[in-house]
Amino acid sequence: MTGAQGTAGTVGATGPTGMTGAQGSADTAAQVLAKLITVDGAGSGLDADLLDGQSSAVFAPIASPALTGNPTAPTPTAGDNDTSIATTAFATTADNLRVLKAGDTMTGQLTLAPTGVAPILTLNKFGSGVTSLIEGRMGGTLRWAMHLGDGSSETGSASGSNFLLTAYNDAGTRINDPITISRATGLLTLSGDPTAALGVATKQYVDARNAGKAAFFAHKNGTNQTGIASSGFTKLTATTEGFDAGSYYDAANSKWTPPAGVVFLCVAATASATWAASSSLFAVNVFKNGSRILQTAAYCMGGSIGNELAACIAGFDVANGTDYYEWYCYPITSSGTATVNGGANISYFTGAWLGP
Repeated sequence: MTGAQGTAGTVGATGPTGMTGAQGSADTAAQVLAKLITVDGAGSGLDADLLDGQSSAVFAPIASPALTGNPTAPTPTAGDNDTSIATTAFATTADNLRVLKAGDTMTGQLTLAPTGVAPILTLNKFGSGVTSLIEGRMGGTLRWAMHLGDGSSETGSASGSNFLLTAYNDAGTRINDPITISRATGLLTLSGDPTAALGVATKQYVDARNAGKAAFFAHKNGTNQTGIASSGFTKLTATTEGFDAGSYYDAANSKWTPPAGVVFLCVAATASATWAASSSLFAVNVFKNGSRILQTAAYCMGGSIGNELAACIAGFDVANGTDYYEWYCYPITSSGTATVNGGANISYFTGAWLGP
């Protein structure tokens, strides 16, 4: 009969290492990527799918990038003319050198120098009733305005849009329009008469000066004036004008009202009556506004006669523009009345305006 198993003995020494197994196949790209993604993460330092910690969606492509936000770039030198990126600073500097179409203020000179065509500055009004003008200012305050078509309405036949030159005072308030030119007629109007030696004469100024050339010659046209009482003033009539420059002589009332200024006056008459020696006379007179200013007389020096006495007086006076002059006689006969000869070259009234 078999007896009981005895106690196990000690383990023997390790045997020799076996032969190296065959080399396994290399991982595929997908296997490598899968392994990287598995271990990638915060703090791993790998960032295998990022660039500097940013996803590729954050970066712009080289070709036609669509940038967002507020990208910046170096500002090129003013006046640069190449393919550099123009920053807003560069564009603003360039824009400040140009005049805006919507309106602007220039700080330099404007010169129109086209080649081959006439330089033209055009002011185009948007409609009738408005003005197109060029202004001259001092420190921003109006001094002159040249209206190349004023605000007068155009109603046809070339009316309206006249030329004006307007003057302003130191406060920029309109003084007047020294020059106006009608578009329809082309006639130029000045704001007033000249006050200086080299001033431009207006029509009214010339008319006034021409009016000063007033002169006349009036006579009785062969009609005797009879029944003139002795020892009294009698107005003589001269109803026929030889000439009347300026039309200042009133033939119907036989009086002359010249313009203001110095005037020359002359009256002459021949009268027949019964004259007495040493006591008879025949005087002719110039009256101004009903009062005598000039007188001369012819005296009868011989015996009692019935012949004519002739008298003539001339002189100067200053008229104010409303003063009027008349022709009178004053006979002293020995008896009866006197008769003034109506011959045109015998009895007459004449005068001339000499100047202001």
